[in-house]
Amino acid sequence: MAETRSEIMRGLIQAIMDQESDFRPDAISEDGAVGLMQVMPKYAFQYGYGVPSLAVLAEEMGFDVPAETTDAAHQLLLDPELNERMGTEILRGLLKDQDGNLREALTAYNMGAPDYKKWRAAGADPKKLDKEARNYASGVFENYRRMYGRELPEFFPLATPRARPAGLLTQ
Repeated sequence: MAETRSEIMRGLIQAIMDQESDFRPDAISEDGAVGLMQVMPKYAFQYGYGVPSLAVLAEEMGFDVPAETTDAAHQLLLDPELNERMGTEILRGLLKDQDGNLREALTAYNMGAPDYKKWRAAGADPKKLDKEARNYASGVFENYRRMYGRELPEFFPLATPRARPAGLLTQ
């Protein structure tokens, strides 16, 4: 039986959390990335790519957002559910930007969108990536294979617009 898009996404998020933080909600990287999905606080309030602000997501989940600062983002991102939601929204935005190309979206996720954009603008030479960035997508693919016993698709099936039901005409 074929997996649904939401089942693949749930598994993909788990594989990313394994790669990013080894499932530790309190993980903090040397670069300052926080939590399960290792979200960078300095970008969380204005990520781009159509990604909702951390403030919007936090307020939807009932958190108070005293100020849109890096310190506030750091504290908010320590919440596992909010961190997972923010990381998932970032991934969705990057997948859309990359037309569903999962390896490119994962590379952008790992590098951070600003650094990824600079790398692409400079010619996208894989030799100019550090070892972590070169191996990141393969690691996520391997985690998914190990966890679920099947392969991730190279191109993630993006949502397609639904056809309007018959009988609903616009004027």
